[in-house]
Amino acid sequence: MSPLLKDYLHRRVLVITTAGDCIVATLEGFDKNTNVVISDVVDRCTLRPMAMAQAVRGSEIVAMGPIDDAPTGTVDPLKDTKNKIPNEHLIWEKVGQRKLYRH
Repeated sequence: MSPLLKDYLHRRVLVITTAGDCIVATLEGFDKNTNVVISDVVDRCTLRPMAMAQAVRGSEIVAMGPIDDAPTGTVDPLKDTKNKIPNEHLIWEKVGQRKLYRH
């Protein structure tokens, strides 16, 4: 993947991480392990700035590709698709209790 990244240097890219983050940033650099340095990092779902500069390990990147050079403010936000369950710990506590009572 790394040799192809040279075409994206100093351009806006969309990065999807293993944590489920979808971010738009400017690709500043990369190495042979696809570790990347990005700047002007913006969350794609909320369009909120996240960091001025950031390093992302290649093992944490699911996909990366160029995105239109439109200003960040003109891009529509995406729906957040992360599985966020309120009070998830309470659900798992009940599951654990049921397993205890079955034996």
